Amino acid sequence: MSGNTALETFWWLVSLSTAFIFTFFIIWVQRRWGWATALFTLVTICFSQWITVFGRNLFWVLGAFYLPFVAALWYLQKYEQSARHPFRNAFWLMFSAMLLKCLFTGFEFITTPLIMAITPWIFYAIVKQWRWKIFLQKAATASAGVVAAVIAAIVWLMVQLSFVMGSLGKGFQYILFSFGKRTHGSSDNFDPIFQKSLDSSLWDVLMAYWNGHVFNLTHWSDHPLWQSISRISFGSCILFFLFVSILVFSSKTIRQFPAFRRQQIALTAMLWVSLLAPLSWFIIFKGHSYIHTHMNHIVWHMPFMLLGAVLTGSMLSFFVRQISELRRSKSNTQKSSLKKVIFWSGAGLSVVILLRLFVFEPVRVSGSSMEHTLATGDWVVVNKLCYGARLPSCIADIPIVNVLTWNKSIREADRSRHWSYRRMAGYAGIRRNDVVIFFRPGEGQLVKRVVGLPGDQLEIRDGKIWINDELENDPSCVVPGLRKDTVLQSPGWTWNDYGPVLIPEAPDKYREYFVLGDNRDWSMDSRHFGRITEEQIIGKASLILFPSRQKTDIKRRIFQAIQ
Repeated sequence: MSGNTALETFWWLVSLSTAFIFTFFIIWVQRRWGWATALFTLVTICFSQWITVFGRNLFWVLGAFYLPFVAALWYLQKYEQSARHPFRNAFWLMFSAMLLKCLFTGFEFITTPLIMAITPWIFYAIVKQWRWKIFLQKAATASAGVVAAVIAAIVWLMVQLSFVMGSLGKGFQYILFSFGKRTHGSSDNFDPIFQKSLDSSLWDVLMAYWNGHVFNLTHWSDHPLWQSISRISFGSCILFFLFVSILVFSSKTIRQFPAFRRQQIALTAMLWVSLLAPLSWFIIFKGHSYIHTHMNHIVWHMPFMLLGAVLTGSMLSFFVRQISELRRSKSNTQKSSLKKVIFWSGAGLSVVILLRLFVFEPVRVSGSSMEHTLATGDWVVVNKLCYGARLPSCIADIPIVNVLTWNKSIREADRSRHWSYRRMAGYAGIRRNDVVIFFRPGEGQLVKRVVGLPGDQLEIRDGKIWINDELENDPSCVVPGLRKDTVLQSPGWTWNDYGPVLIPEAPDKYREYFVLGDNRDWSMDSRHFGRITEEQIIGKASLILFPSRQKTDIKRRIFQAIQ
């Protein structure tokens, strides 16, 4: 395994490991506060531009930063009370988790997981009402575990450097030098850019991260109102979390539920102690933070923003339940049931609309142009998150809502409507050999395989595809000479001898792609109707949901047709 295949495999492994760690955190939230809070927290994670950007980054291996924190949460939740040697278990658990973090990501953001790993002990000390002596003993044991792991990682790094530099002492000096140029060091050996970062104002650094955006959805719409409300800064979130924290202590309603209030106080304490994690990095590693404002905002989520989302979601859920119970007591059962039916019906329809618009869509394959890959009658799932979902250009593009176009006047007005083309950010680009679903006016949705990318020179010689004068190993089924039709803009070109054609890069316009059917002898594709633009592409065919029973050997069909 090499090249793009290896890279894609590593991307998947890193993405899955990150998702695995966050899943365990969400499950812990669900166990403590219920599904509503867990769902609210999950949504905030999914909409965080920093978590989604770094979620599959091979350098960061994002899940490793959260490993000691999540391990501590679950150990204290399920295993600590029944452990025969709780102090010894806590030490080795924290040591192992932190050492794994260092092995995967080195000393990046090292202060944040150190503080993160201790915060669960604060939460459970308040929830379980530990005495001060017990809390200090347990917290000290966990701290010793993570610190010992960092020391072990530093020693191991010194040993590795000694093979290059000749001695452990020189390796340690290099570590001190690297530490200095990222913190507050001063040396004539530093590059000017490092010295500038070391001489920078700590206040300016903190303000840069205070004003950074935790959510930025301005690309969804150009409407002035949306532009003003779709960017939320970290500073605004900190002030909002402060308001919610004050509400925890001051609300008379919460005082009526002592167990819930104690848990909220514990969460609030853990939240504000966790603020030390990002601040420790910004302050201690001021030099690094000054330079890397394009990425260091991620430390706000380690785990301050996550815990803030849990606190906000749990308080919202609590007050919604209280309001709901109050209304329920003042209304009769019939009205309450009707409202519930209307609410959940509307919510269900909204979810279906959103999923169809922005996440996935089932499409039924019609025709034989993609056999063997896809046969007539197959139902495939179109992944819209991959390339980024297209925003609708008219009412007819919105599922369920397009029932309004049955009205003649609305339908005629809708035909003349064309909202500007917008596409949300996806997690992958369009790659060669992707099977895509796209729309052509008058023909509806079509499914083909992407063969030519912007900037490629493509040619078909005797049924074989050549990209930039290199033979492409494609999955198509071709019987050379079977089709002799004249094709698009092609005096002398045929279905099996086509090109060469150059696919323009068009940086200032929609990118174009050359698509072919896998059953190329019986496919109407870019040889017939020309290249397609990214505006036409709906998504990537990622899964065959209901395979049909009509798949047969394509070659047998072709030869039967010849006879």
